[in-house]
Amino acid sequence: MLLTSDYLTIIGLKYFIRPYHLTHNFIHSAKYQEKVDELLLKEISDSTILFMGNSLTKSYDISIFQSDAVNWSISGDVLDGLSWRLSGLNEVTPMKVILNLGINDIIHGFGFKIEKMSKFIQEFKTYSPDTQILVMSLSPECLASTLFTSPKRISLEIINANRELEEMCSQLEVCYVDVYSALQENGKLRPGFTADGLHLNQAGYNVWTESLTKAFNQAL
Repeated sequence: MLLTSDYLTIIGLKYFIRPYHLTHNFIHSAKYQEKVDELLLKEISDSTILFMGNSLTKSYDISIFQSDAVNWSISGDVLDGLSWRLSGLNEVTPMKVILNLGINDIIHGFGFKIEKMSKFIQEFKTYSPDTQILVMSLSPECLASTLFTSPKRISLEIINANRELEEMCSQLEVCYVDVYSALQENGKLRPGFTADGLHLNQAGYNVWTESLTKAFNQAL
């Protein structure tokens, strides 16, 4: 039986031994900056479809939309990563920007801060008002319970985050793309759409493609 002091020690260790790439320190690391510098070298024009996200988006074959689609995604990225993207966009005006960030903030216990997404959109729209902005819902997950994850908490926070995202999109007049509904069953990522409980397989990405294509066509 664990005493209170033992329990607190374990809770403290949970955050002390958290893998480096699962902390906010990761986006301030030299390795992260190297990835940012590489992405900023990619050419962006006024016909570019620009994706911004984490490992889910990084693994997505965006070339199915057009040849000059650009992927500004970094594995493990969080909402704070929007800051360098905003700086990198101050002299370019892509045709479309697709945002898919926030799941790592939830999984790793940082909390989903909708104001970070809202601030990015509002500031970007001031100097690129003709760029179409699409915000994807967070995808569901079916992770196993571990030292670093609590599936019940994560599932509830994803639902709340998507509600906030949809409301924000309505207020800011940008497109909300719901991929969550088609991917989930009873609040969990359907097993047929994943191999590890978080990342999507081709069947899962097909859902993304269908939802994004519909959103693109509606905007024409």
